Amino acid sequence: MGKRALIGTIGASVGDILLLFNNDSGVIEWNDPGYGHFEVYEENPYGIFAEDINEFYLKLSNTKI
Repeated sequence: MGKRALIGTIGASVGDILLLFNNDSGVIEWNDPGYGHFEVYEENPYGIFAEDINEFYLKLSNTKI
């Protein structure tokens, strides 16, 4: 999956969602590996959770548990 570091996981009704820090772009991405590995991640990333670490922190600090 390239130069990425695992930050942690978010539990969802469909299973765990991975949060990854992309060392090349600085964005926080999400990935659902539980479905299967049928794709090349670099060609079809799941999505961006936050544009940078500050936005990531703000999203988590506003989360109610």
